Amino acid sequence: MANNITTVAGRGRLKPRREPYWVKVSAGNYLGYRKSESAGTWVARHRTDEGKQAYQALGEFAEHPDHERYDRAGVAARRWFDHLGQGGSTEVLTVADAALRYVAELRADKREKVAAHSEGQLKLHVLSHRVARIELGKLRDKDIVNWRRDLRDKPTSQGKPRAGSTINRMSNMLRAVLNQAVKDGHATTSRAWRNALAKDGGAERSGGVYLDRDQRRALLQHSSAEVRPFFEALTLLPVRPGALSGLKAANFDKRTSILHIAEDKANGNRRIKLQGKTAVFFAAQVRGKLPAALMFTNSRGTAWDRDSWSYQFRVAADQAEIPPDASTYDLRHSGITDLITSGVPTITVATWAGTSVAQIEANYHHHAPEHSADALERLAL
Repeated sequence: MANNITTVAGRGRLKPRREPYWVKVSAGNYLGYRKSESAGTWVARHRTDEGKQAYQALGEFAEHPDHERYDRAGVAARRWFDHLGQGGSTEVLTVADAALRYVAELRADKREKVAAHSEGQLKLHVLSHRVARIELGKLRDKDIVNWRRDLRDKPTSQGKPRAGSTINRMSNMLRAVLNQAVKDGHATTSRAWRNALAKDGGAERSGGVYLDRDQRRALLQHSSAEVRPFFEALTLLPVRPGALSGLKAANFDKRTSILHIAEDKANGNRRIKLQGKTAVFFAAQVRGKLPAALMFTNSRGTAWDRDSWSYQFRVAADQAEIPPDASTYDLRHSGITDLITSGVPTITVATWAGTSVAQIEANYHHHAPEHSADALERLAL
């Protein structure tokens, strides 16, 4: 067969030329082979709805035997055709390209402080890694796993092992970058990184930082005026930051002092009876607001998100001389620790925190040894 690219022998008979030899895959989609003097490379071609031709370089597949390369190239080409068929962009981006566009999007949204923080962290932990050079369409979960492993093994500036909470925070940032790429059509699925970038609960527990009451007070003192109410609420209740950021004025009933956590990562739609200073604090947050208004907002009037509250926490924490591995989530961890240590029943703490009794017992049982000892002492006759 003339100009046959499907077999090793057929490709061997082709004359070297710049224009690829093409074979039709489906309507408007072609797989091509560009023959050179020393090797051959594969390329895909797609006819857009506007009648223009879009091309995607697939590589040589030199890591595979000659007889497998046509099939391997075909799989890669069909993956790209599927991407385009699902509305994906014809523009080819690397992880580095996606990271830079993510930062640019933050700046376009006038979130300069968050953009500057994200840009610095991405340059330090992502753009300097080989994962940055991988095209989004070729990114695989093993690439993310390798990145996380390298980040874990990379010591801090103090020469200490990197905490699990830090790895989780950087994973969250990289996930935000890649998810933005999906939203913009440069990738059509998050399947390649969904599991590999999942939060490592075990690492978070082992790397959790307990902040005592003085440290929490110092954090609030050094927090900016716009974020201080949000952080203060996290010191008053053992709730997740994400659940707190979505609260509306209607979620707090001033007559009964009941706070309704309508949505949460887990165990949403729960109600917490407040009293004393905590009830007064939440009453102040909803005063004069319409029921649908957000309870906590930034200077733009929008809800706090992971990137913005993390940046604000780090700025305040540095000024308050709080350990560099501490995070916003450690306010919840510290609150739960204090509640358990003070003898509050586990089931009550679990209800307030929106988690299970089993999780509380597994992670915080060691904080109440004195109460266990007191109970045994009461058995004495």
